[in-house]
Amino acid sequence: MLLTEDPVAMFSTLCPSSGLKMLHDVFSSQMTSGLFFTTDLMVLIDIIVRQLADLPAGDNIRSHYLHLLHGIIGNTNYAEHRHRLSDISDCFQNILEDELGQGEADRQVVVQLWTDFPRLFDFSTTV
Repeated sequence: MLLTEDPVAMFSTLCPSSGLKMLHDVFSSQMTSGLFFTTDLMVLIDIIVRQLADLPAGDNIRSHYLHLLHGIIGNTNYAEHRHRLSDISDCFQNILEDELGQGEADRQVVVQLWTDFPRLFDFSTTV
């Protein structure tokens, strides 16, 4: 059988991409996130950092990448390697400083990440 439509189209309001939805589901628990090798995880983090830097304020997809990052940090060995932590912190700082009312959901996710993982992120430079 050949699929002509995205099989998760009914979830389009929750996640705009079936690939992003799958990754979010995989990284929602420690058991399934363990399926990724550390080097693969680092490549995924590189992609997320690029997307966070490139996507504009208020873009729904950027919020999904932030939620995915939350799952990665919380359910993997991220604290051991801290891959691109300074770049992630810079993205967070930009989200907090540069949003003009368009990215309130993104701001809330960043604050939640800082709250949930205080040992990783420096609060002294926050807005």
